[in-house]
Amino acid sequence: MTRSRGYSLIEALIVVTVLLILTLIAIPNYQEARIRSMVAASRTDLRTICQAYQSYDADHSALPPYRNLGMHFVEPHFLTTPVPYLTQVPEDLFFQAQIVDTRHGPIALTYPVAAQYAYYALSSHYQGLLKDNIRYVLAGRGPDHQLEFGYLIVEYDPSNGVRSRGDIIMGGPGSKLDIFSSK
Repeated sequence: MTRSRGYSLIEALIVVTVLLILTLIAIPNYQEARIRSMVAASRTDLRTICQAYQSYDADHSALPPYRNLGMHFVEPHFLTTPVPYLTQVPEDLFFQAQIVDTRHGPIALTYPVAAQYAYYALSSHYQGLLKDNIRYVLAGRGPDHQLEFGYLIVEYDPSNGVRSRGDIIMGGPGSKLDIFSSK
C-alpha cells in the first residue's frame, strides 16, 4: 500500500498562518507609504500654487480674490483665465465629500471650490510675526482629512505618526515650509 503524498491539515494551517502574518505586516506599511506619497504630492501642489500666486501678484500687485466658505478658497478662474498662471487649480488630495443625513436620505456635500487648498492673505501685523514676512498662507488637509486652518493652526508633522492631526502648510511669497518656527 502506498500512501498518497499531500499536505496535512497542520501544514496547510501553518502556511495560511504565515501568509496572514505577512499580510498583517504589509498592509499598514503600504497604507503609510501611500499617505507619505499623498503628503509629498500635496506639498508639490502647494509649491505650484505659490508660484502662480507670485505671478498673479507680479501682474496685478495684489493676491487673487477668494471665495469665503467658512475658509478662504481661491476662485479658480482668476488663476486659469485669461492668463493661465495654472492650467488647472489642483484639488486637495485629502479632501473627502461630507455625507449629511437628510429626511430624503444621505447626500454628499461636494463644492468644487471646497475641494481645493485653502489660503489666507495675512495682514501686515501678522506678516511681521512670521519669519520672512510671509504675505499669505496656503493649507491642505492632512491625513486627518480636516482643515483646522484658522485661529488655531496645527501643522502636520509625520514624526507624530503618519495619520497625525494637522494641515499641510506653506507660506508665500515663495515656497516656504516651517513658517511658524521662530525667527
